[in-house]
Order: sequence, then C-alpha cells, then structure tokens
Amino acid sequence: MTAEQYDGLMAAMGLAEKGAIGALGAVAHIAGPKEGGGWRVVDVWDTEEAANAFYASDTFAPVRAAAEGGGITTRLGRCTASKPDGWATLVVLSV
Repeated sequence: MTAEQYDGLMAAMGLAEKGAIGALGAVAHIAGPKEGGGWRVVDVWDTEEAANAFYASDTFAPVRAAAEGGGITTRLGRCTASKPDGWATLVVLSV
C-alpha cells in the first residue's frame, strides 16, 4: 500500500481530516510507511468489542473491499494493556 492508497481509503471512510475519530471507543490511530515498503496502521481501542464493531461497520467497508479485491492484505495482531481507568485494546494492521 502507498500513502496515496491509504489517503484514498481514509477519504472513502470519511476519516481524511486530521484528528478524525471514526467510532465510539477509538482512542488513537497511527499510520505510516514500513521499512522495506508497505504501510502499517495501529489502532488503539477502549475495548475489543469497540474495535470489532468498527471493523464490521459500513464505515470500514472500503478497507474490506480493497482487501477482498487484492489491493491490500492485512494481518491482525492484538494485545491488551492496562491504563488508569481500565483496559485498552491495541490492534495492528499491516498492509
């Protein structure tokens, strides 16, 4: 994935504006190029349920369509970490 493809997907989801949060429970979204090519996206969520709801939503449909169409591939990793007011779920997509 290139920066242009990433920007296009973010625009298709209505999340192109800096600081846009696309779903209830989203804490942070970080993205950038990977060494050797490609793109990495890291999302942090209040709960795993919030992450799953967003990834199953119509908002995320452009990313699912790109993955199914062969435009990108994803690998999902998860870890859960403590924070002062509970737990946060970290989701990493490598594309």
